[in-house]
Amino acid sequence: MPVITQPVQLYDGFTLFSATSGAIDVDEDRQLFQLSRIDPGGNRIETVLSAPISQVVVRGQATRLRFLVGGVRKMVDFSIGSTMMQGFGLAGEIAGGVMNSRSGVNQVVAALRRGGAEVHYWSYWKRIGLIWLIVIGFFIVIFGVIALAALRG
Repeated sequence: MPVITQPVQLYDGFTLFSATSGAIDVDEDRQLFQLSRIDPGGNRIETVLSAPISQVVVRGQATRLRFLVGGVRKMVDFSIGSTMMQGFGLAGEIAGGVMNSRSGVNQVVAALRRGGAEVHYWSYWKRIGLIWLIVIGFFIVIFGVIALAALRG
């Protein structure tokens, strides 16, 4: 299997302004995961996380993932544009979904799962499906209450 290399935004703090350029490498042959900081030229300047895939814990949704390796936690975003688009209503959600599908997050998550990482990931479409389910359920309850009130009165 090939090595999957994916550029990401690496967060060192709690705000969007703490983001630096990073890269994730998943080597399925050697069963290794590596998260590196890279310079503007794309050269790796620091290894932030490195471990066998089976020792990696991944949590996240859409294009944002949090990695936990040996007590060290780092968050990355595969497409900051997708995250930003989601704030613009339904059209933003759709555009964000398209950007999410092209970000590479699904390929990295699949490779980590194959390698035995503990993965707790909500895909973009799973999250949207849950939101729609909640909205539809809300309308069913509202229309049910209105119908009951109409039948009684």
